[in-house]
Amino acid sequence: MIKQIYFGLFDVLIKGKLNKKPNTSYLSDLVEFSKDNNLELYLITGLDSKISETIIEENQLLAYFKKENIIDVAEKYYDSLNEIDKELKLKAKEQNPNYSDEYYKVFYFNEIFKGKKEEVLFIGHDIWTDVYYLHKYSNINTVILKDTLSNNHAPNLIEIKDLNVVDSSFEEIKEYIVNPKEFKYSYLNSYAEKLLYKEIFGSSLFNSRLSIGKILDKSKNKEKWKCMNIKKIKAIKTIDSRGVPTIKTFVYTNNSVAFAMVPSGTSSGKREALELRDGGKAFGGKDVTKAINNINKKISKELSGEFVLDQNRIDKLMLELDGTENKSKLGANAILSVSLACARAASQELDISLYTYLSRLNNNSSLRMPTPLLNIINGGKHAGTDLAFQEFQIIPSEKTISKNIQVSCEIYQILKEIIKNKYGASATNVGFEGGFAPNIIDPRDAFDLLENAIKKSGYKVSIGIDAAASEFYEKGKYLVNNKKYSSLELSDYYLELLKEYNITSVEDPFSEDDKKPWVDFTKKLNRKIMVIGDDLLVTNPKIIKEGIKKKYCNSLLLKVNQIGTLTESLEAFNLAKKANWKVVVSHRSGETEDVFISDLAYGLGSDYVKFGAPSRSERTAKYNRLIEIEEGIF
Repeated sequence: MIKQIYFGLFDVLIKGKLNKKPNTSYLSDLVEFSKDNNLELYLITGLDSKISETIIEENQLLAYFKKENIIDVAEKYYDSLNEIDKELKLKAKEQNPNYSDEYYKVFYFNEIFKGKKEEVLFIGHDIWTDVYYLHKYSNINTVILKDTLSNNHAPNLIEIKDLNVVDSSFEEIKEYIVNPKEFKYSYLNSYAEKLLYKEIFGSSLFNSRLSIGKILDKSKNKEKWKCMNIKKIKAIKTIDSRGVPTIKTFVYTNNSVAFAMVPSGTSSGKREALELRDGGKAFGGKDVTKAINNINKKISKELSGEFVLDQNRIDKLMLELDGTENKSKLGANAILSVSLACARAASQELDISLYTYLSRLNNNSSLRMPTPLLNIINGGKHAGTDLAFQEFQIIPSEKTISKNIQVSCEIYQILKEIIKNKYGASATNVGFEGGFAPNIIDPRDAFDLLENAIKKSGYKVSIGIDAAASEFYEKGKYLVNNKKYSSLELSDYYLELLKEYNITSVEDPFSEDDKKPWVDFTKKLNRKIMVIGDDLLVTNPKIIKEGIKKKYCNSLLLKVNQIGTLTESLEAFNLAKKANWKVVVSHRSGETEDVFISDLAYGLGSDYVKFGAPSRSERTAKYNRLIEIEEGIF
């Protein structure tokens, strides 16, 4: 009969989810199951594994293990056998010329059980090697879950004909336990249901570059997906970086709770999807109670029971429920928060990173780290000064995101000192996006400040502009530096600046209502400079098609809240890339701590990102997420 359960470190960290409530945690269920059935629970770490020790220490798991009497095999047994260490290794080498640490572990376990015939249950994908060697070379009767056999890393287990295999639902474990109690462990049951989904597709989803859509088409039995269906959707009111209300939505499935928060713009394109606000006195008319009610009362009801991996259907159902061209009935802010939360829930269900899920959702086979455009001098509506252009950016050109961020931070700090010395300490106050907002009017003054800081840094860095020209366009004229310009005069002004300064990117050089100069300006630059459409295109696939056809620009600024669903955002990205445009995934001036767009940019293979200055935590969180991805963090 089974007296011990052994589980792997991977299952603690990835499936354990210790931050959840005890009655829904994978590890807590194991603990409860073991206690109810009088079983000992063991953690298997690698033999003398410094990596395992580090992981346990960094995740503060040791205290939890001690509290629940979970025994670390390495700590309890391996260390106590040091005296016979050499003898065991000699035996191992004699019996198996292809000696390895995994094989050596067999002798440790045999010493533990003193040659007695024991039955041991093994749980987890990362301990299949132990099971193979133990079953083949030791006196232990190994009992293993079906899902471990389905692991693509364990073909040798399938070859073992007499291996005791129990069903993933754990019902068959009762045969091996004296007086088993009624099974009631929620997370393990739902996890077992999820494994049925894996059996439908085999290893195709987890080990190939198939798109999510193609994988969905492979299945004929959606009844087996119930554990991945949406159970509940709940939206709450939170605050963005400007102190303005926004929405945070939670999507619940059997195995995950995922969230998404929506940003908001200050200078917005006229044709953006509608951000639903309440009006009235609360929050100066900017409350979002109506949008939240639409999620909790209408969208939640519509999407209950839907398969969380079917992003296209989820977004389509919300668009049909809204029924308007600009999402004005439910609110683009309401729809987007649900759309993004569902994508995050899907990635959690599959135990893959969000960027991996997004790349497969879009059938993208080439992940790439984007180059950042950092807005370090703010003007226009973002700063409250008379400097017409909204953003003055630096564009580093290092090989890694971590080095690009280092370069940007150093230039940012140098610029701060230059501005302080020239304009006083108050001039180093920052705008909405973390850039400095000195009281200057002439754009050349801003460019001179940037070039001075870049020169002092010693790095090779170019400059970008977001003119946001719609904000200083009135009655056919553009007001810059207290002077009115026609479209042609403004175009010539830009061309002069391009000759004087190392500018490689110009965003929204003209108003969204002034189309003709876009075409002429883009043609003159002949792809040597990025001409980016933001207010002009508003991430809308229909408008982007027009922009491509009429050659308004050569690059797209992608803001998910301009269009309101993930599906439409992916379509916008794909249209731009098919036209050989550059794509910049962008934040908004009213941001949140959600880092979804970092995973989006990397997962899609975006050329650039624009997340603001290396200042203010709602901006730096997104750069830090890119650094995490670069370092291989899940």
